[in-house]
Amino acid sequence: QLSSCCSHKKNKGTSNADIRQRKKSNHDKPKNNVTALDDLPSADTWANKEIWNLILNNVLFLAACAEYGSQHPLAKGILKKAADLGIGKGLRQPLVLADDFISETGKGIKCNVNGHTIHIGNRRWLTANDIEISPGTFDAMEYLEERGQTSIVLSVDGRSEAVIGLIDKAKDEATLAVNVLQKSMGIKVYMLTGDNLRTARVVADEVGIPVDHVIADVLPEGKVECIKKLQDEGHRVAMIGDGINDSPALAQADVGMAIGAGTDVAIETAEVVLVNSKLTDVITAIDLARTIYFRIRLNFVWALGYNALAIPVASGMLYPLTNKALPPFVAAIAMIFSSISVLLSSLLLNRYKPPRFDKQYGRVLRQGKLDLESVSVISNGTEIAVP
Repeated sequence: QLSSCCSHKKNKGTSNADIRQRKKSNHDKPKNNVTALDDLPSADTWANKEIWNLILNNVLFLAACAEYGSQHPLAKGILKKAADLGIGKGLRQPLVLADDFISETGKGIKCNVNGHTIHIGNRRWLTANDIEISPGTFDAMEYLEERGQTSIVLSVDGRSEAVIGLIDKAKDEATLAVNVLQKSMGIKVYMLTGDNLRTARVVADEVGIPVDHVIADVLPEGKVECIKKLQDEGHRVAMIGDGINDSPALAQADVGMAIGAGTDVAIETAEVVLVNSKLTDVITAIDLARTIYFRIRLNFVWALGYNALAIPVASGMLYPLTNKALPPFVAAIAMIFSSISVLLSSLLLNRYKPPRFDKQYGRVLRQGKLDLESVSVISNGTEIAVP
């Protein structure tokens, strides 16, 4: 039996296909029956291109029919790749309406397409539905996961038939944001994800999150428990998320930050919305909050000190020494000056400028791969180097 493994890379509306196949070989041992190719297999390797395209077309057709209408990022990736092959609403091969649709958060979906029972999901979903595992399925999943991809299995009528790999490439500013938060602002960064540990560690390594701060393969309620644990340890926790699965954790955190391009549920739950969907805006939000808090404390100290000195003078404390009392209008002016000074101090926040980043790229830290080496953060005229 032949089965296929399709890897789909998704980033900002663009997609690149990385197609691989698995097949049994009479020369291989049963446990080593995975052949990985970086391009479409030739006729000498496996049947011919037409057959391969037919299988790929069938796999994406069933997956797209099942995922149509979903707002999940993985579903969007599948639908985008299917559309590239002419599969979709109003395209060469229109989709079929799925019946009896069931979705379980953090696991997968189930529905009927053209009389066939379709399951799409992760390992937990396979186990929960007693799916028969075809040879090579787990090998293909591990192959994709070791390369930082999220692997999901397409099952037809209770048997796994294809493994689809998707990767939501880390945003360009993710590495910058993580390193500035950790090394410049002194904030610990954790990764909470429903993805498997292999994929999570690959992504964490790319952006600079410590391995011991990676918490993978957790359901939405698991994310809430992780945040509660950090809070019980005395930490103030900010949660950044964009999906429905992140909403409970956003509500539990001391501060919930939603990505502007995320789901409506996440945006409604969060206290802060990053309208531009830029992760560096997290740094700006925290820096602005610290600046405002510093100004509040400065105004409080100034007002308290001013009134602590002015009220006794206005009440006649100096009269025994000077034999003169402070005229009422002078006391009134002094009181007005106190309020005006606090107001002017607060208006100085209009001069706030968000932190600026000077990035340096190199190949030393990434074993020859060109990437971010260091960054200098310029805030309030002060430059801070972040290695």
